[in-house]
Parts: sequence; C-alpha cells; structure tokens
Amino acid sequence: MRKQALLALLSVLLLAACSSSHYYRGRLYEERGDVLRAAGQYKEYLVGAPRGSHAEQTRVRLGNIYASLNRCEEARAQYEAALRGGPLGQPWLSEAQIGIMNCPDYFPLGGGRRWVYGDSATLGHDMTLDWRVESSNFGAAAQIQSSLYAGKSLIKKSLLRYVKNDWAIWEQDGASTVAVLRYPFVPGRQWRVKLPSGLYVYRVESNDALVKTAAGVFHNCLKVRETNEKLPESWEYVYYAPSIGRVKTTIGGPGYENPNTELIHYRAGNAPIP
Repeated sequence: MRKQALLALLSVLLLAACSSSHYYRGRLYEERGDVLRAAGQYKEYLVGAPRGSHAEQTRVRLGNIYASLNRCEEARAQYEAALRGGPLGQPWLSEAQIGIMNCPDYFPLGGGRRWVYGDSATLGHDMTLDWRVESSNFGAAAQIQSSLYAGKSLIKKSLLRYVKNDWAIWEQDGASTVAVLRYPFVPGRQWRVKLPSGLYVYRVESNDALVKTAAGVFHNCLKVRETNEKLPESWEYVYYAPSIGRVKTTIGGPGYENPNTELIHYRAGNAPIP
C-alpha cells in the first residue's frame, strides 16, 4: 500500500511538473507574439493542473488572447472561471473583471486615442467636440482632454477621468461621478444616477444597433437611453460601437428620434486623423 501511495504521489508530482512546463512555454510563446501556440500551451496546462498555482493567471492570459482575436465568448468563459476560482485580493481578479467588460470594448481607453464629434446638422461646421486621451492606465483608466468649439472658437476645455471598476465605466468630471455604462451590456439593463439637474435613468435598449455617421458605419452597437425623471417625455440616446466608443447621440421621445451629434473622425492609436 505504501508503495502504491508513493507511486501515486510521484505521478501527481510528475504531472504537475509537466503542466508547469506548459505554462512557462506558453509565457515564452506569448512574449514572442505567437499567441496561438501560447493558447495551446495554456490549455494543456489547465488540463493537467486545473487548480494549479498558475491556474487563475493562466485563465486570464488565455482570456486576453481570445479577446485579442475577438473571440469574446471564449474570452469571457476564461475570465469568469478565473473569478470563480481565485482567492479574494488576487491581482488577476481585477484584470479578469475588466477583461469581461472589454470584450467587446464599448469604451476603449488606450493611449493615443482621439475622437472628434460634430453636430449632425452641419457635420461639425457649427460645433465640434475634440476628445484626446492624455494618459492611460493600460486601458483600465484614462484622462481625456475635452475641448468644445463653436466654429473655430474654443468655448470650453476640461479634463475628464474615466475608470473601469466595480462592473461599471465611471466618468469623473470635477466633483461629479457618473456610471455611464454598467455590465452586463444587454437589453433591459437599467441603473439610476443622481445629478444636480435631477435623477437620471439609464437603460440599454439594444446591443445590435446599426449606426451610420460621418466616420463610417458601425455594427453591433449599444443603444443606451438616458432619461431625466423630471422630463419623462423626452430623452437622449447614446450609441457605443465595439472597439471605438461613443459614436452618436440622438434626441428622442414618443414616436421620434432625431440626430444630435456624431463621430466625424477618430484615431485608435498614434496614427494621424485623416
């Protein structure tokens, strides 16, 4: 019996050592940019050590790879498994939570991003809003420089901060903090925000809207309705496109929806705006 137990223990140790080698090979492939081979090694590790010391970290890394390939369903499965299995306070858990909210990413906060919005009536001739990411914390938080122009005259400049935390995307403008989006991003999701101008109700109306703007055509957009409870007969719709962010706003009410502002140009990285 003691011999059998020893053999079983040796088998477990050998299996663990073999699984660890898959993890380290996966890290090596990932650092080289060979994400498909890295994913294969990570999956082999999880088969051999589903509760190993690197399990949650491996699931998050595998989720990140799937997210980079726009395979969001598989990415979310890995992130959710990491959240279920990881102890509280583990740094990988916050990354898993942000990963879930970022696939698809309706509010990207990466460095170098810029959005230029204009009034829909004149496509920016009368009014433009220029947003530039001034600093970014790996896409989990960012400071955005907001500049509002009437024609070519600057009429307002402010610094906004956005943070992805606690299953929401928070906008901090001075003393005001608002959850502009809350997970899950599914029709019927609703939350309330209290502002000096009143109590606002946010509601996801759709997550497959088709939106046309001067910047292009965007598919599978979130459509969010914002209503001031003091003015229940009118509201604003805000549209968010995956990997782009906010692309359009409209003014709505019973039986109508009129364009208000829309994306004119955008930059996803450091390339110049056309």
